[in-house]
Amino acid sequence: MSYAADLLDGFEILYRRTEGVAKVSFEMADFFKRLSEAELEYSKMLSKISKSFGAKKLIGNPFVDGSLKDAWVTVLGQLDALAAHHLTLSTQLDKDFNVVGEKFFKDKDAHRKKLTADGQKLTRDWKGQQDVLARSKSNYMKLSKEAEAAHASHRKAAADPKLKPDKIMEYEKKARAATDKANISDQEYKDMLNTTNNRQNDLYTVDMPNLLTEFQRFEEERVTFVKETLGTFSQRLAEVPPAVQNVSDQVGQASHNVDPAKDIVDFCANNKTGVTPPPAVDYEVYVWSDPSLQAGASSSGAGGYTPSAPIPSSSSPAQMKMGTYKPPPATSSKQWGLTHADQSLSVDQKISKLEGQLNELQGTIHSETQARAGIEKLVQFYAKDPVAAKKAEAELHEADRKLRALQDSEGLVSGQLSELQGGNHAAAAEPAGSEPRPVRVRGLYDYAATCDTELSFQEGDVLTVTEQDESGWWFAELNSASGFVPQNYVEVIE
Repeated sequence: MSYAADLLDGFEILYRRTEGVAKVSFEMADFFKRLSEAELEYSKMLSKISKSFGAKKLIGNPFVDGSLKDAWVTVLGQLDALAAHHLTLSTQLDKDFNVVGEKFFKDKDAHRKKLTADGQKLTRDWKGQQDVLARSKSNYMKLSKEAEAAHASHRKAAADPKLKPDKIMEYEKKARAATDKANISDQEYKDMLNTTNNRQNDLYTVDMPNLLTEFQRFEEERVTFVKETLGTFSQRLAEVPPAVQNVSDQVGQASHNVDPAKDIVDFCANNKTGVTPPPAVDYEVYVWSDPSLQAGASSSGAGGYTPSAPIPSSSSPAQMKMGTYKPPPATSSKQWGLTHADQSLSVDQKISKLEGQLNELQGTIHSETQARAGIEKLVQFYAKDPVAAKKAEAELHEADRKLRALQDSEGLVSGQLSELQGGNHAAAAEPAGSEPRPVRVRGLYDYAATCDTELSFQEGDVLTVTEQDESGWWFAELNSASGFVPQNYVEVIE
C-alpha cells in the first residue's frame, strides 16, 4: 500500500494527520528538554548531599575515623562520580534531542505547511476548471434553447398569412443567427470538456499521486527520525550504571520495533479512501423538444447538433427500495477495540489505532443513520400495503439492530481511548450524524416519477427537501405529497 495508490482525494485526511504529528513532534522535543532538566537537578542534588552534608557531617566529624572514615570517603567519592555522570547525561540529552530535535521538527513543520498549500492549490485549480466547464455547458444549453425558440417563432410566422414576406425573413434570420451562436457555444463546450478531461487525467494520474508521494516521504522521514532518536536515547541510557540497565534494554527494544513501512501500511488500511481515477465526463447534447424544429435547423445551416435534457444523478433511488438494505461488510465482522494481540503496542500506537477505529465507526454510523431515514420513509409509503409494510418494518428493525451494535462498538472504543488519554476523549467526541435542516428548492425541469417512491413536479415548482442523500436522490414534499426527486433537477433557493 502507498499514499499515491490508496489515498486519492484524501488530502483532508493528510492535512489533519500532518498537523497532528507536527504537534506531537514538538511535544517529543519538550519531553527530552524536561528529561535533561531533571537529570541536571538530580546531579546538583547528589553533589550537594556529597559536599554540603557528607563532607561536613561525616568526614569532618572527629568521631568518624579509622577504616570507617576510609569507607565514607569512598562512598562520597562514588556519589560525586554519579553526580558527574548525570550532569553529562543532562548535557547530552539537551544537545542530542532537544536542540537537534526541535530544529528538525521546525523544518518538517515548514515542509508540512508547503505540502498543505500545494494540495489546496491543486484542489482550487481543479475546482476552478470544473466551474469553467459548468459555465461553458450552461451557456451551450442556454443558446441551444434560444435557437429552438427562434426556429419555433420562424415556423409560426411562416404559417401566419397576415405577415409579410420581409417580416417572415426577419424571423428566419434570427433563427439562423441563434443557430450559429448555439453551434459556436457547442464547439466551445466540447473544447472545454476535452480540456477538463485532460486536466482530470493529469490530476489523478500525475499531480495528485506525486504530491501524495511527497506526503508519504514526509511521514517516513519523521518516523525514521523518531526511530533513530529513540535508538540514540537507548545508547545514552546504556552508559548509565547497571541500576537502570533494564530501562535501557526496554527502550532499545522499543526502538528496534519501530517499523516505518508497517506504519505506512496500517495508516493506509485505516484511512483508505477507495477512490480510483474517475472515468471521463461524457458529452451531453441538447435534445429538441420538437424534432421537426431540429430538422429545420439542420436544413438552414444548424450543423446537426442534438442537445439533450438533464439526466438524474443515478438511474433510480434503488438503494431506498425494499429488500436492498444490507449491513456494511467492512464493519459487520470486524473486532473493535484493543485485543490481547495489541498489548505489545506503545500507548501512542494504541491511541492511534483506537482513533482510526473511532473515525471509521462514526463514518459508518452516519451512513447507516441516513439509510435508516430512507427506510422510515418506505414504511410511511407502504402503510396501506400490509405485506410491503411488514417487509419495510423488518428492514427498519435490522437497521436499528445494526446501529445499536455500531454504537456499542463506538462506546467500547471511546472508553478505551478515554482511559489511555486520561478521560478527556469522551467529552470531546461529537455525536455521529445530526438531523438535517429542511431546505426549499425550485424545479429546474419537469420530472415524472418512475415508481411509487418518487415525486413528480413541474419546472418552477417549489419543494421542501427534508433528506439529502449522497446518492443524488433527495426526499422532498410538494402539495401534501412526498417522495424522492433527482438532485440535479432542482436548485436550492434558500
